[in-house]
Amino acid sequence: MVDGKLAVKSRMTNAPSQTQHIPEKAAESRPPHQGQVEAIGRTLNQDAECSDVLHNISACRGAMDALMAEVIEGHIRFHILDPAKSVTNEQTRAADDLVTALRAYLK
Repeated sequence: MVDGKLAVKSRMTNAPSQTQHIPEKAAESRPPHQGQVEAIGRTLNQDAECSDVLHNISACRGAMDALMAEVIEGHIRFHILDPAKSVTNEQTRAADDLVTALRAYLK
């Protein structure tokens, strides 16, 4: 963990990445997503109404999509746009546009 954030090694450089975009709770031993997955299992095992199962699946998917968006955004900003190198305004705008499109797609 770096500054309260989860540190992940980059496959490309084999060095710790600067994953400042991943919230600390994602690194906890039992992240909120795990509880949502367990809730799906409970509703299936309890013969719950289909609507309850679907609601739990939807909540889990939303949480996973939000986490995926954060990780991909960090990858774009810290690996594709290398902060150690000079980044042009055009590259920054292109990255911003990609992140915006990604977040809209994952909603």
